[in-house]
Amino acid sequence: MEARESRVTRAFLFGALSAVLLLWLAASWFIADSVMQRGSQSLVKDESTVVERRAQNFARNIAQSTTYLHGIPSLIAKDDRTLKALFRPTANPASAPMTSQAKRQAWSEDPLLKAMDSHLDLVARSLGMDALWIMNASGDAIAASNAGKPQSVVGMNYADWEYFAAAMSGKPGQQYAMGRKTNIPGLYFSAPVVADGHIIGVVAAKTDILRLSFWVNQADAFITDRYGIVILAKDPSLEMHAIPGASVSTLSSAARLTRYRRTDFPFLSIRSWDNPRLPSLLRFGQDDVPILMARRSVPDNDIQVHVFKRLPAVVEHEKERLQLFLLLAVSGSVLLLIVAGSINVALMQGQARRSAGQSLSLQRATIESTADGILVVDNDGHITSYNQRFADIWHIPPHLLSSQSEEKVLDFACGQLTEPEGFLAKVRDLHARPGDSSFDALHFRDGRMVERYSQPQRLDGEVMGRVWSFRDITDHKRAEDRLARSELKLQTIIDTEPECVKLLAADGTLLQMNRAGLEMIDADTADGVVGKKLEAIIAPQYRRAFAALTRR
Repeated sequence: MEARESRVTRAFLFGALSAVLLLWLAASWFIADSVMQRGSQSLVKDESTVVERRAQNFARNIAQSTTYLHGIPSLIAKDDRTLKALFRPTANPASAPMTSQAKRQAWSEDPLLKAMDSHLDLVARSLGMDALWIMNASGDAIAASNAGKPQSVVGMNYADWEYFAAAMSGKPGQQYAMGRKTNIPGLYFSAPVVADGHIIGVVAAKTDILRLSFWVNQADAFITDRYGIVILAKDPSLEMHAIPGASVSTLSSAARLTRYRRTDFPFLSIRSWDNPRLPSLLRFGQDDVPILMARRSVPDNDIQVHVFKRLPAVVEHEKERLQLFLLLAVSGSVLLLIVAGSINVALMQGQARRSAGQSLSLQRATIESTADGILVVDNDGHITSYNQRFADIWHIPPHLLSSQSEEKVLDFACGQLTEPEGFLAKVRDLHARPGDSSFDALHFRDGRMVERYSQPQRLDGEVMGRVWSFRDITDHKRAEDRLARSELKLQTIIDTEPECVKLLAADGTLLQMNRAGLEMIDADTADGVVGKKLEAIIAPQYRRAFAALTRR
């Protein structure tokens, strides 16, 4: 009955614990999601303000940089020299249509138009313009700042260009287009030339679009024209791409060819990030990092600026949400497991104490059973264990060992050694390099010799202290010395023997020969004969008898 109640209790506790755990997991996900979502929303809000302000400043700076361009054509259009140039009979040929080459030839030879070319060149260089030119009412360029150069526009017709048509209708014109002679993209500005209430021609000015690169390079940005085509970008690979919603398709193929020198434009892959709680985030191409984008029209210009910013922190928030959830889930689970296991821990504590006592007893017995002296110290210089053999080798009194101070034991040990400095130097060196092992021999003042060996004490790969072992090899060393002296004495006897003494292997190979034997065979040193068959050295008449002797 009691066992059954115990099983029922355990089952009930297990069920309750499982239910609480599931509730905690759901709460952990809700908390992690709420915290990270608020962080992402706050980040997006702050960065949106930054991007919007940057786009606004970007557009304003470009507008300020191009403001004077709007007034240059109007200023030249009111110049008397411009009116005189357009009233020249050669500037408005009434004869049959002329080729561009013929027009350039005729207008290059006209003294007044040549003077106008020089005047336009001076104005263009003074104001930083890339080109200035005057067109008659038919759209022919009759004078230009680049006249006489390979890129000269004199003789070219611009009647099909938007800025010319705008000026001929009485309004200032402006547009983006590729240079007809240079293929260099630029911004064009135009103004009508009016005489007696009639428009008799147009003045045009051009600045290369690359002059705006300074502003584009200040941020991740690009510029589009009114039809949604990227005409300048910090990343050149974006240029001549259409943004989503671009109206370039409303232009005819001929108009696109005139304006861009091409007719097809791939679309930039800009789409929603697909997060309903962060609707302003976009995805650009295949990038897994969301972006914010702001667009501003440049006042009095045919262009728009687009500024975007990557927000890797949003992706990090997504990762941190999972990390926070796991942290909360694991923490709560661990806490529940601790509560559930506390009863089991209480029951097992008695057994654990008994097991620990047995383990310590076994460890102590093992240390005491070895013939070597053992000393164990931790990283802080405290003695954690030792055996009686260690105390006997060093004659250390019990009160020093009971102090557990490695420093005091070392001071006591140094008084017994012939070279205490080297002894302490090795200890300090191993303290500085706790992962190293060492081996050396110590000489005591009383004549004893002890081998010292040390290695780090590790727990789960971490150095927790150091184990020193000491072995008294005094008797062994003395026995080795006696043997060496005995061998030396025997060798001396052999070397001073006046008769030949030699040592042969079983097959008759000479292993050793004394001085008397070497003199018998006229050998200066043993190196010349050791390792050879002795029969080869003996006179032929004695070889058979020697071989028989060797076999016996």
